[in-house]
Amino acid sequence: MSDHICFVPVEDKIAVVENSLACLRDIERALSSNRGSINLLLCELSDLDQRTAELMEDIRSFALVFEKEVCHFTRVFVHLGITLTIVDSYRHVRQLPPQLRLHHGEQLNRNVDHDG
Repeated sequence: MSDHICFVPVEDKIAVVENSLACLRDIERALSSNRGSINLLLCELSDLDQRTAELMEDIRSFALVFEKEVCHFTRVFVHLGITLTIVDSYRHVRQLPPQLRLHHGEQLNRNVDHDG
């Protein structure tokens, strides 16, 4: 630590403050010019989020309808005495409705509700 004191001339201090203010003005102008683009992007993201939510809901509805149709046809097969065999991999069998979760070669009618 030194005992020397260094005085900065007032003009230099003023110059530093003026330069800092000029930089802040430039930053503010840059932000202002991009504000419109940012707002547009936010609107587009909001719209995309809404459309994604609608698409996900459509997919859920489709999956429910598909599952009901599979269960209906399963009951029809059992009613007609048709033996349904699952020959797909276990990974795919796990994703099927409970009525179709069979191992290779098993008959379907032991897991199906005949009441509809």
